[in-house]
Amino acid sequence: MNISFTVDQHKEIQVISLKGKLLHDADMAMLQSELSGVLEQKDQQVIYNLEHLEQMNSSGLNFIIRSLTKTRINGGDLCICQAQGNVATLLTISKVNEVITVYGNLQEAIHHLN
Repeated sequence: MNISFTVDQHKEIQVISLKGKLLHDADMAMLQSELSGVLEQKDQQVIYNLEHLEQMNSSGLNFIIRSLTKTRINGGDLCICQAQGNVATLLTISKVNEVITVYGNLQEAIHHLN
């Protein structure tokens, strides 16, 4: 696998930090399987911290959009923080940043969801 993650809790918010490259459908399927319990909880607030995500393609965008859909269906919300380099560019070019709020740092994202 090219991707790893950690889940940290800040009060009622789940911060999921992604590390590596999110390029393959197999990586996306693994993340969806591993994180489904977090994303499908009622009224869950989720932040994807992308500080250490080196690369992402359409599979990664698909994963993020599906995550947003799952959290909102269950009454929660999701935002992104600390997207860097090519990942930040992809979020802008694909206009995903117009659907999901993107913050420059983790504290701004936490403040938004509180």
